[in-house]
Amino acid sequence: MGRAQVADTIFIKKTQSHKVFIESNKNSEYYKLFSDFSDFNLSKDSLIVSGKLPSYRWLQVHKFKDKYYLYSPCDLMNDLKYVFTNNIQIKSSEISTYKILSLIKKNNEFRIKYQDPNTKKKIVLTITQINKEEDIYKFITYNGSEKYEKIMIKAKDFKKFNIIVNDCFVNKAKELEFEN
Repeated sequence: MGRAQVADTIFIKKTQSHKVFIESNKNSEYYKLFSDFSDFNLSKDSLIVSGKLPSYRWLQVHKFKDKYYLYSPCDLMNDLKYVFTNNIQIKSSEISTYKILSLIKKNNEFRIKYQDPNTKKKIVLTITQINKEEDIYKFITYNGSEKYEKIMIKAKDFKKFNIIVNDCFVNKAKELEFEN
């Protein structure tokens, strides 16, 4: 999705066939990709958890040089999104749907137990606010002995964040590495 950058574009990396830059134009095509949830099943009668969680749509952000950014990967495949309805729908390269078994709020933490439809394995997701000022949350997934952590924002807040764009227009390039 290459495009011409304006003179004040901040480049993180720039070669003839690969650019990594910070997109701050909130009307760009990159921002439109983050607001698109059309692949998800969002029927109104299935939004049973919408009042129980801070949001039912979530986007991943990444920390780079002590700031949080949305990230547009080189292959546009791993743009992590979560949608909570009567199920959990998780999009990485494709959308996977999991049945919610329980949702409990304790103190400032949400604990959601859900089940993998194929293996019937129970998975636990905790959601905790880690930055009140920017309204940023940590999602921790416990799947057996494995633990995965992601930093997420409410999808409605996506224009509060700039995007780091990894624009590789010839070959797949290495993705940018972020801070924890």
